[in-house]
Amino acid sequence: VFERIKKQSTSPPRIALYGDAGIGKTEFFIHAPDPIYILTEDGLGSRSVAHFPLCKTLDDFMACIDALMHEPHEYKTAVIDSADWLEKLIHEAICIKCKVSNIDELAYGKGYTEAVTIFGTILNQLTNLRDARGMIIAFIAHSQVKRVEDPTQPAYDSHSFKMHRKTSALLEEFCDVILYACEKMLVTTEDAGFGNKRVRPIS
Repeated sequence: VFERIKKQSTSPPRIALYGDAGIGKTEFFIHAPDPIYILTEDGLGSRSVAHFPLCKTLDDFMACIDALMHEPHEYKTAVIDSADWLEKLIHEAICIKCKVSNIDELAYGKGYTEAVTIFGTILNQLTNLRDARGMIIAFIAHSQVKRVEDPTQPAYDSHSFKMHRKTSALLEEFCDVILYACEKMLVTTEDAGFGNKRVRPIS
């Protein structure tokens, strides 16, 4: 997979992989070229792979990027695990700065607007890291189902990053490759009585 992606781009790719918890997202990037994980959540478990200590603040996360940019190393893939927990660190930093307990307390969505600005700065720095050190940038993210209101067709449900819509859109624009992981499921339609039907998973 990584060789095929590499052949399609002249620069190391920026990749996002999202899906449900436990589907194997963290395991997937262990097989990337010489990875090192920047952990914003404790999802690595006992896997034997290079990683920074768990980032408990946004400053911790930024220090990891700075280290990869300026310190000597041979790593070729920076794996951010995960994007949605990085977003939480951003929200926490904004709450501390603005002296509120929840980002929703900031009027007119100002907290989310600032979060987009900070997230955009981080993405720019990760692009600089890719260009300066030749590293693949890989994001892991959880998924959620959102209702899509499309004026050209009836509304429908779609999987997306488990993030605020503005930061989610920014990550989508940032990535060269977006992958979705899910279990294959078969379903059957059966009689639910009184002329009704219901869909039930069978595997």
